[in-house]
Amino acid sequence: AMLDEAVMEERVRAMLDAEKFRHTLGVRKTAVELARRFGADERQARVAALVHDCARCLPEAALLKMVEEFGILIDEVERREVELLHAPVGAGLAAREFGIEDEEVLHAVRFHTTGCARMGLLDKVIYLADYIEPTRSFRGVGKVRAVARSDLGGALLLAVSGLLVYLLRQGMVIHPRTVEAWNSLLIDLRGAAGAG
Repeated sequence: AMLDEAVMEERVRAMLDAEKFRHTLGVRKTAVELARRFGADERQARVAALVHDCARCLPEAALLKMVEEFGILIDEVERREVELLHAPVGAGLAAREFGIEDEEVLHAVRFHTTGCARMGLLDKVIYLADYIEPTRSFRGVGKVRAVARSDLGGALLLAVSGLLVYLLRQGMVIHPRTVEAWNSLLIDLRGAAGAG
């Protein structure tokens, strides 16, 4: 059975450094606000936000070992950017250590970093909350926050494009799932507009 949320919170606190834990609490607060605003399940949003980064402070060797343990299939981008693996490993830990069985919660945790094609409502809420929570202060975050007040899809597009532009400017590899997320969001928004 799923652990009590207060117990879960203490366990997550023990797994993270102070800064990452503060970020986690910010994501939880923001995820609940977004869930209320856009009609997602608040409890799912709270739980997914709380555990989303639980593997974030594990060293690379531990992440790679858990990838093996959980039978996670990884691609060449993830092999190169091992930090990306904290998301699927976090989903594995959410199930094994926290007793979370809700597939939607686990999916949102698994894809909160890269995004993916055809993201569900909870996926979108967690991805966006991670991007705009109060401790985030990068250029352009204010605009995404403003759009997120009324337009979930539009805010997500801005968030994903912000990430893509950043990765391109830094000369970094881009995970194909992030490109798939962008295309999928764009086709959903434009498709809806075009059909009208």
